[in-house]
Parts: sequence; C-alpha cells; structure tokens
Amino acid sequence: MKNEKISVSCIVLTYNHEKYIYNCLMSLLSCNFQPMHIWVLDDGSTDNTPLIVTELAQSNGRITLLTQPNSGGLTAANSQRLLDESHGEYVLFMSGDDLLGPSFPLAKTVQMLNANPHLALVLPRLLFLTEDPSQPVPSLYTPGFLATLRSHDSERVLQGHLYCSVSRIFLQGMVIRRSIIEDIDGFDTTLKADDYAFIIRLFKYLAATHHSFHFDENSLWLYRLHPDNIHRAAIRQFQLIAEVVAKYIPQKYWKNFRWDSIIFETFSDIQKARNTAKQLFGSTYGKKLLWRTECATLRYARRRGNTRLIRQALSNPQTSLIPRVYAACSIFPALLNRF
Repeated sequence: MKNEKISVSCIVLTYNHEKYIYNCLMSLLSCNFQPMHIWVLDDGSTDNTPLIVTELAQSNGRITLLTQPNSGGLTAANSQRLLDESHGEYVLFMSGDDLLGPSFPLAKTVQMLNANPHLALVLPRLLFLTEDPSQPVPSLYTPGFLATLRSHDSERVLQGHLYCSVSRIFLQGMVIRRSIIEDIDGFDTTLKADDYAFIIRLFKYLAATHHSFHFDENSLWLYRLHPDNIHRAAIRQFQLIAEVVAKYIPQKYWKNFRWDSIIFETFSDIQKARNTAKQLFGSTYGKKLLWRTECATLRYARRRGNTRLIRQALSNPQTSLIPRVYAACSIFPALLNRF
C-alpha cells in the first residue's frame, strides 16, 4: 500500500453503524476517482459494522479496515491514527453514519486544488438527512453564516464565527491538503473532540499564512440525524465544546460565546455543565457562559410542562440572576397548565 500512488485518502471513523456504513462507503466509491483509497477505523463496534466493511473490502481493493477496542469516543486520537495510516496527497473526511451527496465532484475538487497551490481546502455544503419525515430539520445556513463562507476570508471565519459560537463547519466532506494538516500537527489528541478544535487551529493557520479556502455549494454531504448520533447527548456535547473554547478561543470572546442549540434534559445535567464551566473558566466566566443555555433549557422545560426542572433551577442557590428570573416567570404559568 505504501508504494501505491494515492492522490486522495478518504478516512472514515465508525462505531456501531451497521445501518449506515454500507451507504457511506458506496457514496465514496461512487465518486469514481482514481487513485483514491478509503481507510476505515472501527472503534470496537458490537454490531455487524466490521463484517460489512470487510465484505466490501474483499470485493473492492480500495478499502482498508482497521480495528481496535472501543476508545470511549476519543475521536481526535482516532482521526489522527487514520491520518498516520493513510498517505494520500489530499484527505477527505467522513463519518460512518454520514455520506457524500449524489455526483460529489471529487475530481473537479482535486483539479481545483492542483491548479492553485495557495488553496488549502474545499468545503462542501451540508444537507440534513432525517429518518423521520416529520422530524424538524435544524437550520444551519443563516444569511450571516453563508456570507462568511462565501467571503473565502479565513480571518472573517475566525472572528465572526468560530470565536463566537459553536462551529457550523464540519470535517465531513472536506477535501484538504495533507501538507496543511501536517503544518498544524494534525489533531490535538489531548482533547476528545475532533472537528471544532481542528477547525479553529486550521483557520488560525490559514489566516496567518494567507492560504485560502473555497466553499463549494455544489458539493454536498449528508449529515444523518438518528437516535444514536453522539451529538444528541447534550451534556457530552457541552463538555467537548467547553474544552475547546477554554483552550483555543481568546478569553475576550468567552463572555458572549453562544452555545446554540444545546438543551439539557435534567437539572443534573445543568449541574454537571456548571461544574465543567467552573473548572475550565472559573466561577465568574463559567456563569456568564451558561446563562443563555440555562434559559434555553428552561424555555424547553416550560413547553414540555417540566415544572420539576424549573423548580430545581429556581431553588438552587447556584442559579445565576437571569435564569432565576426566567424560572420565576415560568413556574406560575407552568403550574397553572397542570390543572
């Protein structure tokens, strides 16, 4: 394998994706791009995921399966292992439960990168794929975010997006020069999270070195929404993001940082988030970081008639002023709705 000339390395992390991994890999193979190779790392799946990948690999010489005991979700370390195993000039990232869109223009993307040595990467556009047609689809591309991506300005991405809110830029479908990844020393394996920390460090590097990026709205990747998606675990997602914010985002941005759609299901999760925020940011900044998320959680609890969570927030001495006022204003209508 090391002696084979590979232009694009597709690296795929997977865990218990037996329902999805076949379609994921077929979407990569359907690009019909040569020379390309797919490296899959199975993180200790307990279902038939490794078997499905093995069968595909036996019928197609462009797939290599790596296996390991479950790492507990250390996606940054797992992504780095895939980078170390692969060796293509360009890297395309994918997750085992997602897939590329139809007619993904990989050959055109590689031609674009070959033609412009200052172009570091090409970003595709995301589409959500739901299993339940009645399920509401999240809104990702606001006018402001689209304008930022269309600017192709790395500094604007940093200042106007990555330093202000949870990243809406994902690794999946990104095609990037391996040399750029090596210049930023790959993934920070001291963190669990992969996308966010990597992307902040990446755009810092692009801005400092005057490399460009391209947002290709005709390239699509499909983000599958399903019950087992790890990003649906709110407290885990908060803890992953908080680690990145504390380490990579300048302190002056902490106060107004937006946690977007993170909603906690229980008051116990709120307390865990508070402890994480206090540990990483200190008491003062920790409270300032969380008040919007706590208000969003209380608003969600009110809509569901969850007066227990609202009462717990109201009576807890650690609840800051704005969430406390919101809880007080919510509890009486919520109580009336119960009768």
